[in-house]
Amino acid sequence: MGQLLKRFEIEFEQRIVSAHKTPKELLKILKNYEKKRGKLVYITIAGRSNALSGVVDANTKYPVIACPPVQKNLRVWIFIRRSACRAVWLLL
Repeated sequence: MGQLLKRFEIEFEQRIVSAHKTPKELLKILKNYEKKRGKLVYITIAGRSNALSGVVDANTKYPVIACPPVQKNLRVWIFIRRSACRAVWLLL
């Protein structure tokens, strides 16, 4: 994802965090970004449960794009069904 954003000259910051293993760290990161002003979009790359996209979406006012990792035989409907209460964009 970072390579693609660089190619289009889009500024980005990359964070690696788990909604399951390090939820407090995730919420701390989100809290810091929520203080900023300007344009911001979260792109989440998560495993099968897609918990990361849901947790991020539930704790932000900014758009969230769920981008499942490329895997053979991935059942994409899992990502759609388990999204948060608001609409999370799905990028395939």
